[in-house]
Amino acid sequence: MDKIEISDDIHIYKNFISKEESKKTLNALLDYAESDSEFWKAISFYESYSSGYPNDGSEILKKYGLSSNWFSEIEDRFKECASLVAKTEKNKMSKISYHVQRWMPGAFANKHSDNTTNDGIYGAFTRSRYAGFLYLNDNFEGGILKFYADYGKNEFEITPEPGMFVIFHGGHKNLHEVTTVKHGIRYTIGSRSEEHTSELQSRLHLVCRLLLEK
Repeated sequence: MDKIEISDDIHIYKNFISKEESKKTLNALLDYAESDSEFWKAISFYESYSSGYPNDGSEILKKYGLSSNWFSEIEDRFKECASLVAKTEKNKMSKISYHVQRWMPGAFANKHSDNTTNDGIYGAFTRSRYAGFLYLNDNFEGGILKFYADYGKNEFEITPEPGMFVIFHGGHKNLHEVTTVKHGIRYTIGSRSEEHTSELQSRLHLVCRLLLEK
């Protein structure tokens, strides 16, 4: 597994899982989806959908030669990587979400911050600090992750590769977008996390930020 630090809060892991494991993971998910006509649920980005994943011990994992707790293992590794970006201990990271995503032709995500407006104003999604995405395939056109990092001073693109994992601070400092998927379907496993604080601390942090913005 090769780690590339684009900046102190944008990290890329090539071969986070192997290409073969990526293929097995995707096939297991597609098989799992066939048993539920409502498996994919629309999310905020146009023509993109999310869902859960097979539980530990699922026969589908065994069918495709994956460990019995495959998705839990990946989630735990995501948490480890998030702690490195956050520069804190792993046990101080809290999960906000962990899910599978499907980006259909026409899907895109405009330039945005995960926890503020594009002008840096905090709102309902203040808790979403760190975003991570594991790419499962590359047989699609478009769907490139584009960054306007360091407050727009560092623009670059990341072309998805099977088994690649990208994790970053998704706030105003690192505005980002996903270009339109032109052909094919783009599959990822995504996560969002934050440093663990008490509810009182979270509320105090939010109040302080809102006061600073006035």
